[in-house]
Order: sequence, then structure tokens, then C-alpha cells
Amino acid sequence: MGVGGATLGGAGKTPVVLELARVFGATERVVVLASAYSARVSQPLRVLPEHPAREVGDEGAWLARALAPHGVPVVVGRNRQQLVDWASRLGDVLLVDGLLQAAPEPLSASLLVLDAGAPFGAGHCPPAGDLRASPGRCLALADRVLTLVGPAQTVPALGHPVDVVRHGWSGVRTHDGLRLPVKSLRGLALGLLLAIARPERVLRALQQTGIEPRRVELHTDHGEFPAPRRGPPVDAWLTTQKCATKLGRQYGGAPVWALDHAVELPTPLVAWLGERLGRTP
Repeated sequence: MGVGGATLGGAGKTPVVLELARVFGATERVVVLASAYSARVSQPLRVLPEHPAREVGDEGAWLARALAPHGVPVVVGRNRQQLVDWASRLGDVLLVDGLLQAAPEPLSASLLVLDAGAPFGAGHCPPAGDLRASPGRCLALADRVLTLVGPAQTVPALGHPVDVVRHGWSGVRTHDGLRLPVKSLRGLALGLLLAIARPERVLRALQQTGIEPRRVELHTDHGEFPAPRRGPPVDAWLTTQKCATKLGRQYGGAPVWALDHAVELPTPLVAWLGERLGRTP
């Protein structure tokens, strides 16, 4: 099964991969093939929760830590075909993050993930934009199109059938694993610390929940976090779970809290995938 995006990052495909792994991993031997971007590996490697993000990549580290309680293996590697061959020994269902379609044998299920706010990014391929391919080509390669829709968003008109996936920030987790609901954050002086594509999506979603960060520090997608800049003090820094793999307990003297990204897969989609894979989740 492949989960791909139309743009070069920022569509939300990895949270979808995580939720699919949780759903199908409850009954099946699922293996997640994570993106090896920024990873320092030469051979296929099973990512363990204790692996540092600088070695296995931030997405591999995030997925491995999130899926460890579910017993779902996460692997990374530079050569995708070599990784697929190796991962097939660990499980029966391979879930590939960042792969929309394969040849000469097509995938059992191909999912295209789009962001409702900007389904096709800037609308052009590099260097003029961030599209991986033309919208028509992306849609033609996919078996199903998933549109991630936030609380205050509407489903865009694509002229193509879509599965609406509701998502949003449900709260935060402290470094010790304590979960705090979003409503408890209102009134705090918070900073937002990100190294992702399209950070404006996170900021907009927080503002829609009534949270206006006092400070915002943005860095290169998948990049490292330098020493904090000078600015007004904050009670805590908010960041994504992916970014949290590269941060410690504190940043500039304030605690780091990772946002919980809740993704709700529609029942018809889950049922269809179960049928396509010959399994029932």
C-alpha cells in the first residue's frame, strides 16, 4: 500500500500513514517503510524508539516511537526496492510513506493525500512550484484521493471523488508523556517551534482553536534546531511530534510540548482497504 502526496511536503501524508498502521496493525503484520530523507543509513534498518533522528531521519524516528506500543515495525533505507524486499520478511502488509504508485506491478492500494487548504500547492512543478507532477497525473495514479480537512475548512471542489479525512490538534504531550487538552493551553504564553514544510498550516490551526503564539520560530523542513533566538519569554514551546524527535525536554529554558495530531479515517475507506488487501481491520 502506498501513500503519496501531490506536493513536496506539507500535505499530511505521514499522519495518515501513522493512523493506517494503527488501524491495520491491530490485526495484521504491518510494516511501515518510512521516508529516509535526512537519514544516515546505507543499508535497510529497523528503526527503534531509541534511535536518534539524526541517524534515521525525523519521520522514521517519529513513526517508530509512535508505533512501538502497537508492535508495528518501522524501517528506513536508501534503496527503495532493496528496502521493500527486506521489509517483506518482517510483515505481510507493507505501508510505504511517499510512494504513490509502482511499476511494472501496481500497488495493491494507492492513496493520494491532499491538503484542503492548498490541494496542489503552488500549482506548478519545480522550479516554479512544489508539485511532484501535474494534478491530472497525480489523480490518475491514485486508487483513492484523501482530502485532509481541518475544523474550519471546507472540502475543495476537485471534480474528482474524494474521501474526506477530518483532522486537527487534539492536545499536547509533555516530555514525560502527560497529555494536556487544547483548552488548557489558552491563556498561556506559548512559542511555536517548527522545522516542517508549510508551517503556516499549524499556526492557522492553532489560531482557530483560540491559541495565538507569543513567539514563532521557523526553520528549514527536516532541519536541525539552532540555539533559540532572543525574544519574550514563553511558558512552553509547541512543536510537532516529528520536530520533537530532534528536541530535548527544554528549549531556551522552557519545556517542549508536542502537539497531538488526530486523524479520523472514514469508515468506507477503511473497509475498502481491508477488501483490497484481502483483510478485515
